[in-house]
Amino acid sequence: MAESADSQILESLNQLLLGLDPNMSKTEKLWVYENKEIVNRTVNYHPGLYHIFDHMLRVAAQNPTMDTLVVNIDRKENFIEICAKGGNEIRIDVDEEFHPQIFDFFEDLKIDTAYHGKRHEQPNHVNCFVQAFLQKDKSANKPLPKSVTSRAKYTKLKYKPDLGKFGMTKLEDDDVAMMNKKVVDMAGSLGERMRVLLNRREVILIRKKVSHKNVLAPAVLNPFEGYFHLYLESTDNELPRMFTKVQDSWEVCLSIREGKFEQVSFVNSIATVKGGSHVNHITNQITDHLIKVLNKKYKKANLQAVHVKNYLWVFVNALIDDPVFDSEAGQETLIQPNSFESQFKLPERFLEKVVEGDSAISLARAGIATFNQETRDLYGLYPLSGKLANVRKTNVTKAMLDYVEVKNLKKILGLKIGAEYTNPSSLRYQHLMIMTDQDYDGYHIKGLIINLIYSFWPSLLRMNPSFLMEFKTPII
Repeated sequence: MAESADSQILESLNQLLLGLDPNMSKTEKLWVYENKEIVNRTVNYHPGLYHIFDHMLRVAAQNPTMDTLVVNIDRKENFIEICAKGGNEIRIDVDEEFHPQIFDFFEDLKIDTAYHGKRHEQPNHVNCFVQAFLQKDKSANKPLPKSVTSRAKYTKLKYKPDLGKFGMTKLEDDDVAMMNKKVVDMAGSLGERMRVLLNRREVILIRKKVSHKNVLAPAVLNPFEGYFHLYLESTDNELPRMFTKVQDSWEVCLSIREGKFEQVSFVNSIATVKGGSHVNHITNQITDHLIKVLNKKYKKANLQAVHVKNYLWVFVNALIDDPVFDSEAGQETLIQPNSFESQFKLPERFLEKVVEGDSAISLARAGIATFNQETRDLYGLYPLSGKLANVRKTNVTKAMLDYVEVKNLKKILGLKIGAEYTNPSSLRYQHLMIMTDQDYDGYHIKGLIINLIYSFWPSLLRMNPSFLMEFKTPII
């Protein structure tokens, strides 16, 4: 290529670098991934470096034919490698047209007014901060990509950030922790259609069971649900957790947050850090249902949406056609009209679970948390949903045994139909404590449970009259 053209490219690069914001790092409290856990802590990171990495992953995720995403972060050599397998590869022709493309890239940066002078924070500026494109002496003679003979379909990008421009000498712990978190984000939001590997190890979010703070939670059969569990396991206390999936377009998880609403959401695998209309659509359905139920139960409460919303922790993963965002800098908010309102409604069963069993089990968890480790292992918790049928009615007796709540209760206690119990060592637990609200519904539920035990296993009460116990929850 002519020397004058090279000079034009380097002159454009110099002009771009002069516009760098001197504040190259930020200190914030953010969620990061380290030691196989998602934790919330204060980090000092470099936004420009992170957005370059973020942009690469986003581009890879938009390929619907890809089935595997591999990310390797080499801290020894300060290289980052991203490989998208199974999709249509991106071909780069090595010819005289390549240099004019670089020149056009710099010209586009000059006229784009969206960067507000802080160009290092924009993901499209990869070329300016990656040494694989421009050597330190600013020559443009670095060997270009070569043809390969492999028949495997993949696109691989390996780049080395120009760390000196970020005031760094190596990839630092906080920056790597944020990059790792981004890879886990992809594993959770992309679902079952794609395998995600980080540093040659698969990010597996599906688990047979989840044991946290000595409380056994249900199996995790969905990647986004497993991603949600990682957040909850970072907390000091065991939190209630709910999950629902509607078709392949919407996944919603719900827990509680003390006094401050929080959300974690994605649209087409793009993290919507500030939420948007999709999160509002989900949250409004939950708060409307809670207000309706609670104001009916506690007539003097007069609760408003804001009172309820401040205790919600909402996770949303949505696939939306042609989404519209307010930014391209990584702080996205979905702003398109709520065209999906008529298409997606939370299942009634999900909404009913929000107000079933949570108050009692939260109180029980709080009590168990005060025990030492050895004592905690002697207790188990199980929330009942709704009311059991009256087993004294002959027409429901057989059906009752197939009821999921009864099946689970039998399994937890180690009970068998028709068995006579004379030795407590044959049971998994020595007592069954019933915790219900101190109202007519609570009394009714308590009576139905006593009725169930007395009808099918009367020998339990003969063997140990205190097998059934009750906890009188306080009335406030």
